[in-house]
Amino acid sequence: MPTRRGELVPITGPDLNVVTAGQPDFTLTEHMARRLVGREEADRLSGLISDILADFDEYQCVPLRKLAAITKFRLYISTTPDRLLAKAINDVRPGDKPRVRELTFSPFQSMDEQGAAEGDVTVFRLFGRASSKLPYAIHDENQLEWLHSVRSDSGGLPESITEEIREKHLSEARAAH
Repeated sequence: MPTRRGELVPITGPDLNVVTAGQPDFTLTEHMARRLVGREEADRLSGLISDILADFDEYQCVPLRKLAAITKFRLYISTTPDRLLAKAINDVRPGDKPRVRELTFSPFQSMDEQGAAEGDVTVFRLFGRASSKLPYAIHDENQLEWLHSVRSDSGGLPESITEEIREKHLSEARAAH
């Protein structure tokens, strides 16, 4: 997604969360599906997904690492509720020592943008962060509700993110997901 200043803002989704742990490679979505098959704890779904993501955190995602290696990118938008992109940036750029700010959108609370410094890399999680305590968008219906909230209530987003996102229709971000 290009910005007015000519910068590119990558929007990442579940198709980039691919790991090699034996053969063949698998995505985070496939990993979650395998782990959730047969579970009847739908009332605890967000907690189960958080637990699965914690297990998945030990793997390295090669596509995310390649994207993180592009040092000109300072803002990334993620449509997944995990920390894999921020982890990849920290792993790939140790000599660069960028400070990775992780901002997480929620239609239920406002965001605090304090602490931004020149040269920071920002990972903005559009659909929340997996947590057993805080809500995040688990399925398409949730994601549509969150996108509607982003488009209709700019008060919850930091100004730096609002400026970048509003330049393009969020339908493009949704299509990339």
